[in-house]
Amino acid sequence: MPPYEPGDGFTEQPSNPEPVPSDSIYSQSQQLAIEELKGMGFDEKMAVDALQKNSWQLDLATNFLLDSA
Repeated sequence: MPPYEPGDGFTEQPSNPEPVPSDSIYSQSQQLAIEELKGMGFDEKMAVDALQKNSWQLDLATNFLLDSA
């Protein structure tokens, strides 16, 4: 097998990629909580509403959403 040559179809990954800037109004932990609830099948608006009503406590927000279903 010949050695790797630039331009042979493989892309080089930077060894230290720059973080992707976020335009979100939510902190990283808040974004993770929203994504967790979305992964459970709740839409983003419901997830944010439940988290805000429950002081961004994921377990309380989950119970709130399940009790409301």
